[in-house]
Amino acid sequence: MTSVPPAPASRSPTLERMSRAAYRKAEAVRADLLDATVDLLSQRPARDVTVREIAERAGVQHSMITRHFGSKRALIAEAIAQVSAGYATAVAVAGDPPDGYVLALRHLRAAPASGLVLTASDDRRTGDDAEDRFPGLALHLQHLLSAGADDDLETRVLAGLLISTVIAWGVGRDTVMDAMGISRDRTDEVDRIAEELVGRLVASQLPSERRTGRSRH
Repeated sequence: MTSVPPAPASRSPTLERMSRAAYRKAEAVRADLLDATVDLLSQRPARDVTVREIAERAGVQHSMITRHFGSKRALIAEAIAQVSAGYATAVAVAGDPPDGYVLALRHLRAAPASGLVLTASDDRRTGDDAEDRFPGLALHLQHLLSAGADDDLETRVLAGLLISTVIAWGVGRDTVMDAMGISRDRTDEVDRIAEELVGRLVASQLPSERRTGRSRH
C-alpha cells in the first residue's frame, strides 16, 4: 500500500503575513508600520506599546522597525507627526476660527483614533516650536489672531481649550450619546448640532466687532 506523505504544517496568520512582508516595497512596509502604530496608540499610552506588538500588527519582523525608523521612539514620533499633519491639513482650509474648529470636528469624527493619538505625551513629538510639534494648534492660534484676538496667554489658552473640547467630542461622541439615551439613528442630527454649537462657541470668544454677520453651520 502506497504511503501518503503527511500534509505540511500550516503556518499561523501572523507568520503568513510576515512571509509576504519580505516581498513588500520599503514604502509599503513603512506605511504598514505607521498604521499599526497609530492603531495601537489609540488604545493605550506609547510607553505600553511594544515593538513586537507593532510588528505583529503590521505583519512584519520586528527588525523592520529598526531598519526603517531606527527605533521605536522614532517610529512613534513619526506616527504622531503624521496624525498631527492630517489634522492640520483639515484645518488649513478654514476661512475663520469657527470654521477651523468645525473642520477639526469633522476630521476627528471621520477618524476618531486620531483624537486619541493627538493626546500622546508631548515628549514623543518632534520639532523646535509649536508649529512643528502640533501644527493644527498653531493654525487655530493663527486664525484667532487673524480675527483680531490679542496675542497673549489668554488667547493661547483659549486655542488649546477649544481644541481639547473638539478632540474630546470627536473621541467620545458615541459614549455620550449612549449615556444620554440618544438613539444612534439620530447621529447625523447630533453631528449637525455639535458643529453648530462649536461654531457659536468659538465665535463668542472673538472680539465683538468681528462677530457680526457670523453665519450658522
